[in-house]
Amino acid sequence: MTTSGRGPRTLLSAHASQVAPLLLGSVIQADGVVVRLTEVEAYGGVGEDAGSHAFRRRTPRNATMFGSPGHLYQYFTYGMHWMLNCVTCPEGTAGAVLLRAGEVIEGIGIARANRPNARSDRDLARGPALLARALGLH
Repeated sequence: MTTSGRGPRTLLSAHASQVAPLLLGSVIQADGVVVRLTEVEAYGGVGEDAGSHAFRRRTPRNATMFGSPGHLYQYFTYGMHWMLNCVTCPEGTAGAVLLRAGEVIEGIGIARANRPNARSDRDLARGPALLARALGLH
């Protein structure tokens, strides 16, 4: 994803609410599975968004959110699910976009092996934890 000679990291170095629409339709790939993002959710930083892991302050758990834009911030929730976020904002300022859902466009067989209980190909990456599982990220 590049626009006007600006690289992807430059495009991601903005507030999560500005970056989220840019990520819709983007492609993420891991371990032979390629997913087109169909749903994302923006989270602001310190003191800005109570739903954000960075709302109160920087901690060892959320330190990646304060890092370089474009990195993946992955966390374990409810003792069973992995969630994926794309870090946004300039380094030192927290922000991230939760990658909520997508459509598997390559590597369906691998995604099915990662998600053997999916009822259909359409359901393979149809939620934040399912997206991570379909990509084989844990």
